[in-house]
Amino acid sequence: MGAQLAVALALSAYLLSRPRAPLTALEPALLVAALILEATALRLPGIGFFTLSSAVYLGAGLVGSPAWAALMALACLTVRTLLRGDPRPGWRLREGLVELIPVLAALAVMTLIPGLVWQVVVSSQVYMVFAVLLRRTLGPALPDPTGWERAAARLTPVLLVVAFSGGLLWQLLQVSPWAALWLVPVLVGLRFLVGEAGFGAQLSDYNELSRRLVTSRVSQDRLSEELAETRQGLQRKVDEYLTLEELSSSLHRATSVQDCLDVLLAMVDRLVSAQSVALFVRESDGFLCPRNFRSPYRDTLSIASTNRLRDPRVEEAVGRSPQGPRLFSDEEQTVALPLGEQGVLYVGRPREPFSDMDRQLLSIVSAQGAAALTRLEQKLPQPSGARPEPGTVLQERYRIVRALTKGGMGAVYLAEDAHLDGASCAIKEMLEQHLGTGDEALIQRKFQEEKALLARLNHPGIPRVRDFFRIGGLCYIVMDYIHGANMDEELRDCIALTGHPFVSEVLAKDMVQVLDILVHLHELEPPVVHRDIKPANLIREFKSGRVMLVDFGLARPVEQTGVTQTAVGTLGYSSLEQIQGRAEVRSDLYSLGVTMAQLLSGHGPIPLQFRPVRQLEPSVDEDLAAIVDRASALDPSARYPSARAMREDLRAWVRLKGR
Repeated sequence: MGAQLAVALALSAYLLSRPRAPLTALEPALLVAALILEATALRLPGIGFFTLSSAVYLGAGLVGSPAWAALMALACLTVRTLLRGDPRPGWRLREGLVELIPVLAALAVMTLIPGLVWQVVVSSQVYMVFAVLLRRTLGPALPDPTGWERAAARLTPVLLVVAFSGGLLWQLLQVSPWAALWLVPVLVGLRFLVGEAGFGAQLSDYNELSRRLVTSRVSQDRLSEELAETRQGLQRKVDEYLTLEELSSSLHRATSVQDCLDVLLAMVDRLVSAQSVALFVRESDGFLCPRNFRSPYRDTLSIASTNRLRDPRVEEAVGRSPQGPRLFSDEEQTVALPLGEQGVLYVGRPREPFSDMDRQLLSIVSAQGAAALTRLEQKLPQPSGARPEPGTVLQERYRIVRALTKGGMGAVYLAEDAHLDGASCAIKEMLEQHLGTGDEALIQRKFQEEKALLARLNHPGIPRVRDFFRIGGLCYIVMDYIHGANMDEELRDCIALTGHPFVSEVLAKDMVQVLDILVHLHELEPPVVHRDIKPANLIREFKSGRVMLVDFGLARPVEQTGVTQTAVGTLGYSSLEQIQGRAEVRSDLYSLGVTMAQLLSGHGPIPLQFRPVRQLEPSVDEDLAAIVDRASALDPSARYPSARAMREDLRAWVRLKGR
């Protein structure tokens, strides 16, 4: 900047040393015009002042003498810079030099070049060159966020026109010196036009800057939200890790199965938002019963737990699909995970699907729970008598082939009977704990009662009982083995192959066979109630095609009306009176009606909820639907009075459709 200051001083000394012409009446007018223009100069941030006063200084040099014009420029520009310049002294000096040196250089050229035309052209060009160079070299070396450099570039042609206005001024002076004074308001008006142009550029750039600022704020807000979510996610991960650590520690300290179940229920509640959480434990017969739970349907689960009611949907869903069973009508999002061979963890909620993270956490809980339950089971006292393995021979007659079903306290085995040339048979194993007492005399009495009941059953649709025996604490019943598939499996295969459930005519004929069996049971003295009719207990024998009724472990005689019994069965297929311990022959008809509705529609039952079969599957024949709906009525008095009455109606429908 020192070089520019030296140039300014040299040019000033040179011009002031030149002889000046006598003062004319026009020169004070030009001085007034210059002062007006300087007072209204437009200060642009980043590039300094914008003014048209340079045209007046060049015109004054052409009219009078360059020395007087230089003195006028020095005085006016110095005063304006001191009064309105940048508050920083260094920058104020720069602004003054940027304005002063181009004018002094142009006036100096006027003294060296003869001829008015050449003076106008060359001095204007010199002024433009110095103005552009000095603005770029002495202007602020900072970023220009408001875009004033672009505004200055757009105004450069205007400056060029203003520079040539000196020639116009001279031409006017040739006509009349006083006529040139009207150029002052023209230049002032031009100045305001330029100011408006600069303001428009400033406004446009300001709007652009505002838009960028808003965009930046939006991005900043978005980043802040993402950061908050990330922090929450990290905190959730930490909480989950600590909870899983606590789960592992608590399960390790558990000393009983109940303690373990309590820990699992509490941990699932903390890790996953759910409406229902239930832990199903495998009972002695291999089925699952709810043991620990938290659910709005607590009463239903409590009844099932207290009376050892079982629900096969939970077990059927384990490991088959990401979507678990739907136990309750409003729970559309469900998960069922195995707790080893000891039970199942069920979690359900109405709307929001379980995320992959939720399923992963539940998998960890179920895996740790399975390990803990296995450890506790190994610590429990084992019943006397060894559980038979494949190849074991029982009673020197029955060779075990494999386990068909196996639970924590009982199993069913496929065996070969050596006395019948290796014919297949089924051996049902029951532990003393399953019989409900540790008293030897009572165990013997219950075992003999079941033997007597099964021995009374003589129907081709019921597997024949061959033998009974006990080995230590294990009780065995030997029955005919049925080589076939149950109707639950047939329903799944039918839907998978055809997309539809059972054909009505085929199912009706099958159910007539089942009703034949129920007529036999219900007309015994005293009547025998099966208490567990469902698709899984109806097996179609491959060889004959006959439908067989199996699993008479819950069957009991109805000796006296009104006597309360133990409430057992499968939740969803059991009637209200059966759940209340008052099963009767019409309870089996309710279970059969619910079973028929499921096989006709493909929809599983909802506990103690009547749903017309045509509501589930509109294509079902109206007369057949009336039979099914009557059998599955919640009120026993609205059902068929007997299996025989229902069989007659169903046979009549089959005959009608067979025409």
